[in-house]
Amino acid sequence: MGLILPDGTDFYLPQGVFYVNAPNNVYSPSERTVTLNLVDKWSYLDGSLFGNLENTYQIPATDGAGTSTNTNIFSAMSSILKLSRIDFSNNAPSELQIDNVSPVFTSYYNGKTYIIDDSGKTAPMTDIPYDITVGSADSGTFADVLLELNTILAGWIGYDQTGTLRVEPSQDDIDDSNRAILWSFDPLEQNLCSISETFKDSDVYNDIIITGESLSDTEIYGRATNFDPKSDTNVNIIGKKTYRENRAEYWNPQQCVDVAAWMLKRKTVLQKSISITSTQMFHLSENNLVTVRRTDKPGNPIERHIIQSFSLPIAETGSMTIECTSVNDIPNFTYESSQTETEETA
Repeated sequence: MGLILPDGTDFYLPQGVFYVNAPNNVYSPSERTVTLNLVDKWSYLDGSLFGNLENTYQIPATDGAGTSTNTNIFSAMSSILKLSRIDFSNNAPSELQIDNVSPVFTSYYNGKTYIIDDSGKTAPMTDIPYDITVGSADSGTFADVLLELNTILAGWIGYDQTGTLRVEPSQDDIDDSNRAILWSFDPLEQNLCSISETFKDSDVYNDIIITGESLSDTEIYGRATNFDPKSDTNVNIIGKKTYRENRAEYWNPQQCVDVAAWMLKRKTVLQKSISITSTQMFHLSENNLVTVRRTDKPGNPIERHIIQSFSLPIAETGSMTIECTSVNDIPNFTYESSQTETEETA
């Protein structure tokens, strides 16, 4: 989709790469209509269109002698995409690969290590710390393997607008105030149609605990709590609302803290959602900012909102809806973990 520039040039912006699923062809004497149902490329990995495992898929962390294989997480992900969609053989020709578009992996984790508690040793964040096994008998898919690998990193994984599989860190997704501003809305201009704010206090949590299990079989945890006095949902105002989740595959306290911080941010922003209705824009993307000048508030403040999602009609007419959250509504959090607790005790 795109627009026509003042000089008459067509300028296109990608909105996604999709597979066609269950197309429908209707013929009548006066017209013929074809309906194309589009699904995300992830559907070719999660079993919706393709991706069911025929056998158990295993990625070992150690060899037969118990020595670490130092298997890189990103290399393991790439290997899955390069499998033949005909017989699942390795390193298939490009035209036969499950996905021949080279994935894009963040460099955030490169060179970083986790402390393996109870041992004093460290391990690279990008190495697989335990055997990964996904069985076909349990309706396992290639998507399940990719999600398990991504779980080790506590990252983001998915396809972008260009149809490229991307992995991004959740750890640097906490501070949103410095993200790129993709559009500035002003009520005096025609782009902005309306703003709707919804308050959902019942969905809010301000205390997140993630538990795991260390390599020595002792329980570990990470915790993130909202004590920020600037936040309407901090513990001292509405009381402590705790959400607890066990992730046995997490073997390091920092992993638990990273996920707790990411999850608390999501649980906090549920308190107030903002919907912006505007004219169509084709350059917007999630996790970036738009600003709105609020002439309905004292001082006409300019508010920053991070885009969570948007809906866009595939037509020349009609408005779009942008679902977002005010950056001002994302507070500072307080963290603790079993590792810091152990250090304090020591």
